[in-house]
Amino acid sequence: MSNVLRLFIAVELPAEALDLLAAVQKDLAATKSDVKWSKPQQIHLTLKFVGDLPANEVPTLSAALDKAAAQSQACASRLAAVGAFPTSKRPRVVWAGLEEPSGRLLELQRRVDEATKYLTPVDPRGFAPHLTLGRVNGPKNLPKLATAIEAYRLAATPEIPISEIVLVQSVLGRTGPTYTTLHRSALKR
Repeated sequence: MSNVLRLFIAVELPAEALDLLAAVQKDLAATKSDVKWSKPQQIHLTLKFVGDLPANEVPTLSAALDKAAAQSQACASRLAAVGAFPTSKRPRVVWAGLEEPSGRLLELQRRVDEATKYLTPVDPRGFAPHLTLGRVNGPKNLPKLATAIEAYRLAATPEIPISEIVLVQSVLGRTGPTYTTLHRSALKR
């Protein structure tokens, strides 16, 4: 293990949701746009990107996440829409949005922010729950991609249970990142 780890805090998705997201990626990839699609098995909901952290600080961070999770109620979300940042007309990141009407997901993310504020500041843009499907690499067929994103409608989607958060190490490589879960923190049931 390296002395410095690149970390993020996330919610993992069940296989059923990952399969549906892979189908969305396949549909959008039919536009033949220049997009680097996320590996479906690596799609997750990022609650907080921590960045580089000395390995010896992982136990302290894990304990802080355990506390934040223990104060947070488990919940369930659903896939809500497909979109792009900054806009579908000028896409840089293609995403699937999540909706969780009880507000528990937003409260969980706020607690994660609070638990990690000693490491990294709160994102001033706020929290927009989304799953990154791909990143646009060039202008090829962008109008077709924009039209496909705007027209995309998700059918009935499976419930996505949110019952734990994970601390994940990301190692960047030539073929994309490799993720390793370092710690799991259970939410209140």
